Amino acid sequence: MNSDSFIRKYKIEILLLLVLTFSIGIRMYNLERPESYYFDEVYFAFTAQEMAKGNRAAWESWATAPKDLAYEWTHPPLG
Repeated sequence: MNSDSFIRKYKIEILLLLVLTFSIGIRMYNLERPESYYFDEVYFAFTAQEMAKGNRAAWESWATAPKDLAYEWTHPPLG
């Protein structure tokens, strides 16, 4: 098979693969940064992590905030 006909036949698939590879690469670059909670992650990500651990007090308004973490009760889960 001629390489020119291969490229012509699979042009869309090759382009999609290149875009997908590029987007995954730029998404994964520096994924570990920032190293601490950032802006609204203080509220929502922390609560989600605590609920995933089984801590039902994570969304209760009377629960105490974790030490050294600016935390605010937001709302209970739906359902």
